[in-house]
Amino acid sequence: MLSRASELTFLLMYTFATSQSIQMPVMDGFEATRRIRRLGYTKLPVIGLTASVGRSDYAELGFSDWLPKPIRLNDLKSKLMEVS
Repeated sequence: MLSRASELTFLLMYTFATSQSIQMPVMDGFEATRRIRRLGYTKLPVIGLTASVGRSDYAELGFSDWLPKPIRLNDLKSKLMEVS
């Protein structure tokens, strides 16, 4: 049986998607996503993770979709299935 962290890592590695915490020191998820898109990964699903209640501008910012924090494993699984 996988630990929760291992299961999350496995899901992200094998669905060819990435998740970005929107607010991080040094490089936030907005900047990381802009760089990913500039490198040509325009079809790579990027899921924004945020503690903000609602985001209406995630697509404009380069994200494929978003999830609220705290992240529920079942919600992440469902979202990964949607965007993959």
